[in-house]
Amino acid sequence: MSDTPSFIDDYLLYLLAQASAAVSSEFHARLAELGMPVPKWRVLASLHQTSGRTIGALARTCLMKQPTVSKIVDKLVADGLIERYEGQGQNGSIDRRQVHVRLTRAGKESVSSLIEEARLHENRILASYSDEERHLVKTALKTLVERSS
Repeated sequence: MSDTPSFIDDYLLYLLAQASAAVSSEFHARLAELGMPVPKWRVLASLHQTSGRTIGALARTCLMKQPTVSKIVDKLVADGLIERYEGQGQNGSIDRRQVHVRLTRAGKESVSSLIEEARLHENRILASYSDEERHLVKTALKTLVERSS
């Protein structure tokens, strides 16, 4: 038997998938308890602390296809958690070509408690890491995303 790790044990994409599954399963289970599907959570979290986004921007941020995001947006609008509005173009005029959405008051209240739970969950995951290690992990992941785009 060799001491060399197998391909899969040292393969970046597998390690990222494994890390994602390991750290997200507990929070995803909590969302399920609350009746909040993960895709809806992603949309709401992506709108948190923003003045709104286009459906296309949400799709990119949430790592979903635009038609899927549009269906989720329809449900969240029906639930009163987000609203559609007409955004402004670069010259300040109304741009009717793109659908913009933002959180409603009820959406802000709903997502705020989930954001707090997400932060607590993240803190539990990173509890054994020093501040320097936390920074290093997040910086490395952000750099990987930036350079892969």
